Amino acid sequence: MARKTNKFAQILLLLLLSQLTSQCQKMKKPPEFHTEICSPGSNYEITPVYDYIKTLEKTPASLPYGSTSGEWGSSGKMWTEQHGTPIGFEFTYYSRYENKYYHIDADFDVAHMQDMV
Repeated sequence: MARKTNKFAQILLLLLLSQLTSQCQKMKKPPEFHTEICSPGSNYEITPVYDYIKTLEKTPASLPYGSTSGEWGSSGKMWTEQHGTPIGFEFTYYSRYENKYYHIDADFDVAHMQDMV
């Protein structure tokens, strides 16, 4: 009797594991994106003090460490990929040129961002 129960438990466990595996395979990975910060020249360098990229999936995302490179369109920094659908951001940064801090909190059009990713 104990042998039958043990075999039944093994079969049940195998069925449960195969069901979990098939469910995991159906799950989609969140989209991947990269972030860069840049400015049009080294005189206009900005330094992020606080950064938060809002994602639809609530995954943490942020900017690369350090200041802008002074080359428009390229930060010159390597950064790990971020995951999720970016739907906005909140930044506080320091402008050395103006000797001022700025705070920006903006949201993107969610439907448009979903289409893009």
